[in-house]
Formats: sequence, structure tokens, C-alpha cells
Amino acid sequence: MRQSMRWMPVLALSLAFLLPGIARAEEAKIAVVDLYKAISETEDGKKAKDQLETYFDKKQKKLDSKSETLKSKMEDLQEKEKVLDKEDYDAEVEALQQEIVELQGTYADYQKQVLEKEQKLTEPILEKLQGILESIGKKEGYAFILRAEAVAWSPSYTDITDMVVQEYNKLPSAFTDGKGKKKSGSTKDSGKKDGTKDSGKKSGETKPKSK
Repeated sequence: MRQSMRWMPVLALSLAFLLPGIARAEEAKIAVVDLYKAISETEDGKKAKDQLETYFDKKQKKLDSKSETLKSKMEDLQEKEKVLDKEDYDAEVEALQQEIVELQGTYADYQKQVLEKEQKLTEPILEKLQGILESIGKKEGYAFILRAEAVAWSPSYTDITDMVVQEYNKLPSAFTDGKGKKKSGSTKDSGKKDGTKDSGKKSGETKPKSK
């Protein structure tokens, strides 16, 4: 996870487009796209990956901290076994076991949260990719556009992955800043739009001379 983004089953979107006017399959133009590569090479995909890894690392640090705490408690309990009576020792063992169960539940919750975060980040990217693939399919006259990993063999096809990435990066970003607002590269105009106050004088206006 830290080195590469594990794209979820949400990637299983339809990538086959049947265009009218193509009668025989052997004459059909076929294209393939490597979705994993396409997503990872788009600007949105890179941003999503960085955000997901940051999110994952925070969760992992919390788990590591709790794991270290439990490890210390287990070591302490092993030492106490020599001095505690059986009833007290058994009670501490039971309490520690309960903490271990709770940690396992926390781990499962974190896994679910990371997957949900991943899906939230990838959904807008996939929506844009769907539109791009449809556009390329119609424009280039492809009968089918298939995922590369789904093609075991074909007499001829065109890999359009690089084209898809290029077309994607021409469009406005689908990536959000985490607050629901889309990021843009635009900058504010200078003058009144940048927050500076109007001096109150109109162009060419002069104050009357005092007598």
C-alpha cells in the first residue's frame, strides 16, 4: 500500500463499446487500455494516490502505537506471572486478551475506512475516464475498447492507454482538496479582485482646491 495504490474492484466498469455500422467481428477495430497505468499516470491519479497513502499512514501509525502498547503489557504480564496469585494473573490475562480482540476490530475498521477512502477518490476519476473512452471509441471508430488484462489474445488491437492519459490531463481536475471543493490552477485577478481596497477616487478625478 505504501509503495503503490491498490485500486479497488470499483475499476470494474464497462469498457466495451459497440458502435453501429460494423457488421463482422473479424473486421472490427479493437483497442485496449491499461486502466491501472492510466489512473496512476493521470495528474488526478497521482494526487489521489498521495492522499490515500497519507491517510493510510496515519491509520497505520495508530495501529503500530497500540500494538507496541500491547506488546509491553504482554512482557510485563510474563514477569508478573511469577509473583501474582493465579486468580489475579488470570484476570489480567483475560483483560489483555480483550484488548487484543479490540485491536483486531480496530484493524478491520481501519481497513474498511481505507477502502472507502480509496473508492471515494477513484470514483470521479473513473467517471471522467468512462467519458474519454466513449469519445475515443466513437471518434476513432473502435468496435470495442477492452481492459488490457482481459485480453488473452487478439489478432490485432491498438493500445490507447497513453492517448487516454493525454486526453484526461487536458480536462479540469476531478480531484478535490478533501473539503468537497475542486482544485483549480486559476489565480485571482489583481486589483479589486485580490482583496485590495478601492482608494475611493475615480480615474481622472481631482479634489477641489481649498480657498
